[in-house]
Amino acid sequence: MVAGQGVTVHGVFLGPVDTDMTQRFEIPKASPQFVAQGIFDCIENDEEDTFPDPASQFIADRWRTGVAKEFERQYAGFLPECAAVL
Repeated sequence: MVAGQGVTVHGVFLGPVDTDMTQRFEIPKASPQFVAQGIFDCIENDEEDTFPDPASQFIADRWRTGVAKEFERQYAGFLPECAAVL
């Protein structure tokens, strides 16, 4: 693992973002700047997961309290703090 080297991992869960890829979709989209700021805020606040736009906020609480996140927490306990990098 690289945690001992100061590397952190953050989950970023996005809704639609106003990019070239979504330009043809007539749906509400967050601006790239808004999403980027949300991601930077997540890193600054040392949050594991971020939902940086209004559409993704819909699932935020369910993700944080859901079964998948609970499994993640439980299995993280099996890893040593400073596992060797292969």
